[in-house]
Amino acid sequence: MAILTYSFTFSLQGYPKGKLGIAVGFKGKTNRTPYPIEKLKPYDVKHWDKKTRRFLGGTQNDVDNNELLEELEKSCDELLKNPQITTPRQFIDALKTGETPKDTFGAFLEKLIDEMRNGTNNKRPSRNYQVYINLLHKLEKEGNIINIPLADVNNKHFIAFSDFILSLSDDEGRTNYYNLMKLFKQVHTKASKKELNQYKLLFPYAEYVPVRTDEDNEKRPSLSLEQYNQFVNLDLSKVNQSGINVDFYKSLYHNFCVFLYEMKMRPVDALKLHTSNIVTRNGRQYFKYVAEKKKNSKEKNKTTYTPITSKALEIINQYKGQSSKGYIFPFALNAYDWDYSNATSWNKWNNRKQRAIDMVNQWLKKVAVILGLDFPLVCYTFRHSTLSHACMSEGANYMQIALEAATSPDMLLKHYVSNVI
Repeated sequence: MAILTYSFTFSLQGYPKGKLGIAVGFKGKTNRTPYPIEKLKPYDVKHWDKKTRRFLGGTQNDVDNNELLEELEKSCDELLKNPQITTPRQFIDALKTGETPKDTFGAFLEKLIDEMRNGTNNKRPSRNYQVYINLLHKLEKEGNIINIPLADVNNKHFIAFSDFILSLSDDEGRTNYYNLMKLFKQVHTKASKKELNQYKLLFPYAEYVPVRTDEDNEKRPSLSLEQYNQFVNLDLSKVNQSGINVDFYKSLYHNFCVFLYEMKMRPVDALKLHTSNIVTRNGRQYFKYVAEKKKNSKEKNKTTYTPITSKALEIINQYKGQSSKGYIFPFALNAYDWDYSNATSWNKWNNRKQRAIDMVNQWLKKVAVILGLDFPLVCYTFRHSTLSHACMSEGANYMQIALEAATSPDMLLKHYVSNVI
């Protein structure tokens, strides 16, 4: 279990610089929950001593403020000893009220995430915590259920959460309704098994899964071979784009999309590729990786070996050494060593990953106009196109294609083969 820590600081996230407060978080983690100290008398930041955590100016205000800080420090030290307080949220609530708060649904979920992320005495760390972070974010957005005492969460709250998710747009998470409701119920069940809640969640949420329209189910269009070749040979100077290092990014975006086609990859997997993923088997080079989509899969054979094509190798060599951390592509997010086992680090990476893909997609909108396409052109179009073309080829081996693309033959038959027959 992670250990809670606190510190006095003038750099409170979300507050003006120079505002003294307390930052609470887990030992070894950078993310902190802020708590501004409101009852202090006017002070001079220059009088602050970091070592003693007191004001040393000698004024009456400094004396009075130090007395307040001393009492506050004692309270914080006592809270650290309280076994019922296990999250920054609970710590802050206790400081505000002077009482140990009841375990809320949100606090219990945070503890579950922390246990999965760091492991317990009986279990090793698990990446499954990442899906629960998504649930936590939705509960934070809803704003009410997250603060309900754990013992009081019942079917009406389950229904209220269902109504909230269904009120969202597809982009906000409505399409993930089933998974979110399932996770909510799993968390509640874990609480019930520990006898922390006696209610049963009987709401038949599966009956309320949003129905996808015919437009939603329409297969994503792919580029024809002719259209793809036009993209490969595109005159990048014709794509209007402003900003710093325009020519570099035009070329990067273009090569990234060609690489997706050549390697049959999902955009997220291509972004994460590292030189250490390159292996040699029987005299040929491959990318060895576990697709992001299969990280938490129960399949035994999750590792994918995709042969590196000559065109892909040209792109790899073009950017060789340009990423200080050894990634294949020198996108801005690849200038960092990401700790995917850490919730905060993973969230930052996920946000920047999506930002990088969005930037490429914005550039592709302009390309679509130049190519005269009558459908949206996005990064994923290149994976869809290469799989469609592979399935079209004479004597196509669907099993081999599926293995190289980190998917299944059933998915090929459902989404790609029918697209070309």
